[in-house]
Amino acid sequence: MREQVRDRLITGDEQQCRRIVFNLYLAGQSACEICDRVLTLAFHDIGNRWKCGELTIYRERRACVISLKLLHELRMAVRTPLPEAPVAIGGSLSCDPYRLPNSRIELVLRELGWQATSLGTSLPTATIGEAVRDSRLRLLWLSVSYIESVPTLLAEHAHLHRIATDTGAAVVVGGRALTAEIRQQMAYSAYARELLRLHQATYPRNWRWSQAAVDHAMLRGYLWTVFGWRVQVGAESNPRSLANFPMQANGAEMLRLACCLATERGISVCCPIHDALLIEADADEIETAAAATQAAMLEASRVVLNGFELRTDAKIVRYPDRYSDPRGERLWEIVMAIVAELGQAEAVEDRVTF
Repeated sequence: MREQVRDRLITGDEQQCRRIVFNLYLAGQSACEICDRVLTLAFHDIGNRWKCGELTIYRERRACVISLKLLHELRMAVRTPLPEAPVAIGGSLSCDPYRLPNSRIELVLRELGWQATSLGTSLPTATIGEAVRDSRLRLLWLSVSYIESVPTLLAEHAHLHRIATDTGAAVVVGGRALTAEIRQQMAYSAYARELLRLHQATYPRNWRWSQAAVDHAMLRGYLWTVFGWRVQVGAESNPRSLANFPMQANGAEMLRLACCLATERGISVCCPIHDALLIEADADEIETAAAATQAAMLEASRVVLNGFELRTDAKIVRYPDRYSDPRGERLWEIVMAIVAELGQAEAVEDRVTF
């Protein structure tokens, strides 16, 4: 997929880029995976070609604009963080104009449940400091893709680190311009490339369990869910997908069982929506139906998780209102545009078929 997206970014085929990215998202890949394994690597290739003179400036800039659009659309598609979610802000300091890294960071943090906001690029230190003081901040990130003056960068960073420390916020730095020598002169809570290692050190049992699933898959050639649904492992299998399988696939088993239990109890299940169920009932019976659905979901989690129960919440919509989620409006428009395009293509094919 990386090569396909890269080639279409170079040719400026925005529609095909969008189709590939959202096909991956709708197939269950996280925004984080899409950023790491597709968009970042694709744009890394494009950047290298531009530096080597193999790509004209306008193609590189156009690819950047398309990538920013895709990241924005993915941001609209992921769940809106809860009001009580931890707050993160970040951006790039003066003379650093690179927008893509900040957009990727914002997207990934929001998908993980943070109220993350990118403040942008080439920001004066004073305005970042003001934003830190005005926010109930837990995390400040600084992306460093370009450095005009190392002394200036170090001075600006030291000033912001003091402000963040005074407010109790962690400071995470990263970016291709931060060499080991420069980082040694900086104070920070974590360097972006160290975050995974820190997570592994903090939650070793989780990582042993995850790695055990990958090891079994590679040795035996398959993984399975609690109800026996298997995934076969081949030469092209991705270890990250295998590590993610026990959680995602058993989550699917849980939702499938919840659908079965609810339906058998007379509840009209319209459809599953990711990790939720959409049901319908008469207005004077909807509270009872919602409570029964939640009971079915609770039982499903108990069966799949060997007694552990997952909590649920419910949102009830009554006529004349209709169900709508602002987080999905942009994704709905994209899907309907693809459907319309496919319908037009089929109509053309029908007219030329004899």
